[in-house]
Amino acid sequence: MTSYTLDTCALIYIYEHPNVGGLVACRFDSSKSNFYICSMNRIELERKGYDFYDVVIRVQQNISAKIIVEYITPEIMDNAKILSCGCKDLHKGDREILSFAISKHSILVTSDKGLLKCCKKIGAKAVNLHGLATNYTERYRIIYGRVSRYAKGIPKERLWGHCRPVEGEIT
Repeated sequence: MTSYTLDTCALIYIYEHPNVGGLVACRFDSSKSNFYICSMNRIELERKGYDFYDVVIRVQQNISAKIIVEYITPEIMDNAKILSCGCKDLHKGDREILSFAISKHSILVTSDKGLLKCCKKIGAKAVNLHGLATNYTERYRIIYGRVSRYAKGIPKERLWGHCRPVEGEIT
């Protein structure tokens, strides 16, 4: 089952343009996918003057799938700080959402060019929301990027959270 994490700009775009939600449902096969958002999305939406619950309910209706809302953990916050060192385009909020997407092993859905650039730089999976509408004949393109020197320098267990420390190992 494929998982997707929706960025705040993607939430707003789907909320304001219901037809994009139908496109997302079709392209991402919403019946077989998980859609995540995190507590940072709520903070950003409320700062921009949106009602969080209204946005989530309407986006769920537009994409015909349930959205799973989870909190940002201290580990995700630590990984977000590591990400911001190597990606100057990340601001507070984007770095936490990207770190959340990485920790969930999900594909980030965004239209933020700076965030897409950072995903490409570190090798995280991301989909440009604006690319879905223009790329109607082919399956959507996931940006994988190549692993940068920055990402190679960070222990994978710190950045991606794949490995847990072995007993007696210094972390």
